Amino acid sequence: MWANGGEGRTGRAGLEDTAHAVESLSAEVARLRAELDHATAALASQGVIERAKGMVMLACGCDAEAAWQTIVRSSQATNTKARDIAGHIIDVITRASPGTVPSRTRHAVLRELWTTRRDAAPAPRREPAAAGSASGGGPRTAPPARTER
Repeated sequence: MWANGGEGRTGRAGLEDTAHAVESLSAEVARLRAELDHATAALASQGVIERAKGMVMLACGCDAEAAWQTIVRSSQATNTKARDIAGHIIDVITRASPGTVPSRTRHAVLRELWTTRRDAAPAPRREPAAAGSASGGGPRTAPPARTER
């Protein structure tokens, strides 16, 4: 008799039910472990990606979205995972280990960094008119040189 007062299945049928329940639980545990491993890897690579984005932003003078697009374009051009490209960007910018970045990837990363920097460059500024100038806004000129008599 079971604790709740009902009759449990006994014999072979009870063992089969138990074996089926164990198999189901084992499959669920394996699925959850795989999900946890994936989430852990994503969290670990996120730090590398954010660091690379920050370096691209600083080196190229761009915003976070442009930095992310630089990583994505480099990833697509070389058929390399974004987290690996982020690590390569860190290596390229810091020149930490120049021999570890494959040549093709290095060239793609440098090309994308150059493109991002070019696209993020501000338009040339025009000098504002001089305040209070007699000509009303022309360029400033130096006063005439004094000559001694």
